[in-house]
Amino acid sequence: MENYPKQWGDSGPDYIINLEGPDGNVYNLFNAIEKVMGNSKYVYEAQNGEHYTNPADCAYEGYERILDYILSMIPEIELRFNGKEIQQVYPCWHDAVCQRRDVHKAFHECQIGSHNEYNSRVNGFV
Repeated sequence: MENYPKQWGDSGPDYIINLEGPDGNVYNLFNAIEKVMGNSKYVYEAQNGEHYTNPADCAYEGYERILDYILSMIPEIELRFNGKEIQQVYPCWHDAVCQRRDVHKAFHECQIGSHNEYNSRVNGFV
């Protein structure tokens, strides 16, 4: 986690986390949450999806749930992946990860896979 350089009262995040580097490790994300929020209880809140009124409504699990927590609850941290700011978990994070893979595989997983999953849910197959 690096400090975001500010001059003359600039607004914006206080820290930048590059997810493709060691800062993207989930334990380093936990440390960043604790550092910025000032208490380790927020790490547990992030893990349990308690940033939602009903934690069962949280659409993400695991690592993506932690990213969602940071994006929605901690504006002092900016997340970046491949040099680009990640503003939401899906599709930004998902598509950025897929772009690092083989082009045909990325198309299959990101485009066709999500489309089939959506159609299955709409048609009641999931």
